[in-house]
Amino acid sequence: MDAAEARKALDLADTSRAAANLPLPAWLPPTAGLLFAAGMCTLGAASRGGGTAGALIAAGLAAMVVGVTLVVQVRRRTGVMGWSAGADRARRWKNTVPPLLVVVLALLVDAAAGETWSCVVFGLGLGANEWVRLARAGRV
Repeated sequence: MDAAEARKALDLADTSRAAANLPLPAWLPPTAGLLFAAGMCTLGAASRGGGTAGALIAAGLAAMVVGVTLVVQVRRRTGVMGWSAGADRARRWKNTVPPLLVVVLALLVDAAAGETWSCVVFGLGLGANEWVRLARAGRV
């Protein structure tokens, strides 16, 4: 296979992926974003929960697991799910930098105000990032 045939095959694969990729339902971005935010905020509250810490940790982890499962299941319903390896450099940076900034901000808040507020900042930042990323990617 020469370079021209390889390029045609890759273009055909991209066209097939785009054709098979159904738009995301409008409810998915806010639902996933709110589940991630609620999960992390609940985990942050668990550090102050006293006797209810175990229940708060379970609720926070459950919200995070449901959020991730929901996104993966809806995105894979067509059998086509893009991975970072198939993205160009600009898209990888666009997908990587915002969550990285949220982590840095959460670490700064942790140093200044403690883990409870760090989890809240991380949850709100992660939730907002996921909401925007899914809305942009899903042609909602």
